[in-house]
Amino acid sequence: MFSVIKRGGLSAGFQVGEELGFYQGCIHVWNSVMQIDPDAFTSRIRKNIAQLKTLVDGFSFMEPENENVQEMMENIRLKFRVVCANLRVRLDF
Repeated sequence: MFSVIKRGGLSAGFQVGEELGFYQGCIHVWNSVMQIDPDAFTSRIRKNIAQLKTLVDGFSFMEPENENVQEMMENIRLKFRVVCANLRVRLDF
């Protein structure tokens, strides 16, 4: 039974890491665009990207039993959807 739980946790942890990596990649691309053309995005979009980066950077992998993990992921997903809506792009993880 322990091995089933361990594998389930490992799989869930991998999925969270993969999703966060996707968001980090998008943030990196958007920040690169802003370095090339500082006027590429409105101040509102830049603010939302910065907030998304803060949320992603604040996610702690060192606390696997943290009860707020699900809430943190929902906040990250919501902010990502806000950024995508403001950019008028459709990106899905």
